[in-house]
Amino acid sequence: KYARAGNRFLSCEKYPACKNAKPFSTGVRCHKEGCDGELVERGGKRGSVFYGCSRYPKCRSTSAFQPVSKSCPECGFPYLVKKNVGSSEAHLACPNKECDFIQDEKQDT
Repeated sequence: KYARAGNRFLSCEKYPACKNAKPFSTGVRCHKEGCDGELVERGGKRGSVFYGCSRYPKCRSTSAFQPVSKSCPECGFPYLVKKNVGSSEAHLACPNKECDFIQDEKQDT
């Protein structure tokens, strides 16, 4: 199902009578030290989608781009992010600010 903000979520077959709902998981663990959460899809105020830690508000880790469960070969960051820039093909990039690793999505690491 889709929320008003545009993000996906998993819900009971009998929704809205049954209010059991969970955010859509990416399967990527949060990178913050001591956090055992994972990044889930969330909806922003203006309909944008972002990815945040499932342990919010204890952990405020977020990503504007979709996380992919491949570690960075250069710095060892636990995941890469999928970026679509302009009309070009999607590429994978390291979210670590000190690392400048970028590769085409179709290439293997």
